[in-house]
Amino acid sequence: TQPSAAASQPETIATNGSMASYSTSQKVASKYGDGFVTSASNPQLAEQYGNVGTSNPYSNANRPGTAAAAVGNTPKKAPVSGTFDPNSMPALSEEYKYLQDGLMAIVEQLAACATGSMEKKQAAESQKAVAVFIKTLARGGVDGDICHKVGSMVVALQNRDYGSASSIVTGLVSSEWKDHKDWLKGMKFLVQMATKKQL
Repeated sequence: TQPSAAASQPETIATNGSMASYSTSQKVASKYGDGFVTSASNPQLAEQYGNVGTSNPYSNANRPGTAAAAVGNTPKKAPVSGTFDPNSMPALSEEYKYLQDGLMAIVEQLAACATGSMEKKQAAESQKAVAVFIKTLARGGVDGDICHKVGSMVVALQNRDYGSASSIVTGLVSSEWKDHKDWLKGMKFLVQMATKKQL
């Protein structure tokens, strides 16, 4: 009877071990909603298996392993309408009134002389860019240095100095694209079309 008692003892240990393992994995699966769990997304497992100190890609999330964790919680700014309506543009301060007047005059000329579907599309993009720029400026979303550069671009276009206008826009695109791409793309079209049409 001695061998049978020894044989049954490992069986009990195996059962107890698998029950403990099953209980842990059941808790983990219910917490994360699936059966696939890694120590990278589970701090308890990381601690248990010695993975403490590894980089945690979900450091800003309440619950690792969710889509919100991967995306992050950075608030986004409300979009600015690109509808160009000369009669309903926000009023800018006297300091920036020349920007509004100059840009609106240029896009109205571009729209009037656009021929063909490509030019009409570029003129529409230019109008949208001017609308977004003016509305963003009215909200205080464009700093003084950028306004000065856009002002220099407007003056360059009014003086038919297309090379300077183009280099100003290229500089703005390379330095300010991340924060102002919603209007910079159309400004590029505006300068390109003004150059082509020699306005």
